[in-house]
Amino acid sequence: MIIWLGRPELNTSYHYCDIGPDEINALKAAVPMCPYYKDHIRSKPTGEHGPYDCRDHLVPTTFD
Repeated sequence: MIIWLGRPELNTSYHYCDIGPDEINALKAAVPMCPYYKDHIRSKPTGEHGPYDCRDHLVPTTFD
């Protein structure tokens, strides 16, 4: 999954691997999305990798 963050002129892409449909649906249903993303998906400001960090999870070979 790729998440784009930032203002349109400063868009930055963040890549996440091995993230399942349940987590994606939970993110899409969260209102607002930002706190959910920060708490459940992204890497931490301390440098700790998040649960779907591509440095720790396989990059998929195919997409459905």
